[in-house]
Amino acid sequence: MRTITIRDVLIRESLLLSILFCLYSIYLLCISDSDILIKLILLTCSALFLLIKSKLGISFSFTFLSVPSFFILVFSAVLMYPSFYAADLLDGDIKYWFVFCLSSVYVFVPLGVLIFNLVADNVNNRLKKYHSLPILKTKADKSFIVLIIISFVLILSSTILYIINADFIQLYEIFKEYPTSYGVLEFRFGAEKVPKLILGIFELSRRLLLPLCIMFMYTLSRLRGKKWTFFLIVMFPLGFLVSLLTLDRSPPVALFGSLALINIVLPSKSFILKIARIVFYLMAAGLVGGLVSCVQYQKAFDKEVIFYNSHYVLSYRIGQDAAYSAAKVFRVYDSKEKQLKGRFIRMFSFLPGRKFRHSFENLKNRELRILAPCSFVGDLWRNWGYVGVILGSIWVGFFYQFIQVKILNKKSYVGTTIKVIIFVSSIWIIWGNMFGIVTTSVLLLTVLLGRFSHYSINMK
Repeated sequence: MRTITIRDVLIRESLLLSILFCLYSIYLLCISDSDILIKLILLTCSALFLLIKSKLGISFSFTFLSVPSFFILVFSAVLMYPSFYAADLLDGDIKYWFVFCLSSVYVFVPLGVLIFNLVADNVNNRLKKYHSLPILKTKADKSFIVLIIISFVLILSSTILYIINADFIQLYEIFKEYPTSYGVLEFRFGAEKVPKLILGIFELSRRLLLPLCIMFMYTLSRLRGKKWTFFLIVMFPLGFLVSLLTLDRSPPVALFGSLALINIVLPSKSFILKIARIVFYLMAAGLVGGLVSCVQYQKAFDKEVIFYNSHYVLSYRIGQDAAYSAAKVFRVYDSKEKQLKGRFIRMFSFLPGRKFRHSFENLKNRELRILAPCSFVGDLWRNWGYVGVILGSIWVGFFYQFIQVKILNKKSYVGTTIKVIIFVSSIWIIWGNMFGIVTTSVLLLTVLLGRFSHYSINMK
């Protein structure tokens, strides 16, 4: 029996996508009641996507996931698909711009990948070699354990520093008294009052170092055995408590989401067991999100409310919120004159004429609520219009392909851990903003860590 090669898999993937495109075209042309211009936009962008993807080969494969292809998969599920319903909030020309900007991501992200492949050497051969290798133990993995220990110490130190400087600790308050004596917004955004530097260090430690420690221990426990399972059992509850400290949904949900993702990456003897693990951690992410949502806004604490909030987190906050937030932004910033030109982006707040507004301030003032996270497409639109969306999408494709080729090119325990952290970090802009400080910092620091581990492997 002939062995199935990478080329065979890519051909099958292309055939499947071609069939799906044909079915999609039939649906749009024969069944959908959308007007002709929207149909034309969707079909044109879909056809261009398939054309560019065929040129990219393994660089943009959904079977052999890369950072750009994983990004597009998540974008399709939680932003593009719900946008068909969110578009009903709009009418007139702005509706066409909304559909065009979202659809154009399928053209310009792969175009960014293609541009990188043109300026880099032998990209597809490198990726074929990478995907054909098993996960190997290297000497650098042993030295990385020292970094994990240091990271764990830093997590504990930053947590203690945060506790000392916070007016109150949300997780402690709900055990002391529920409902608490604090107002809903004061309780929800109490962390904003902590000095920026201390809050920034704490957020980076629990959004980068904490998942890094947990994922590395999980990888070792799966591939190396019981000794590392013991360390994981000790470390995970402590890490989970740190992620819950401010009762912000993102850190604990991302932690369980990372565990689901690492089970996609790691090999498994049983396909059914692999799927069971992924489903379990995704359900755990939803349950934790629902629990946090209850106590975050001090709601009644019973199983019906928890179930409702868990469903709400998975189906709306994760599955639809990005699309509806983007649609609202397009409705408000419906002309070039209203665009913000980056005035309220925190990363650019040091420049003349720029000002950053805290989330708590936005929520108190209805006129400022639209400055809240609204997906990278919405954020680019409200600042620079369709030009921002096009150039931003090209940059995402180019930068994510750079990460895939230059950073994720060694299949070691360290490399697998960093791959999961980068995958998770790369998709936050789908729900957040293009230039979020924490999102960008976590991604860049993970890239630097990956580069350092790559250098260590080569030195060893």
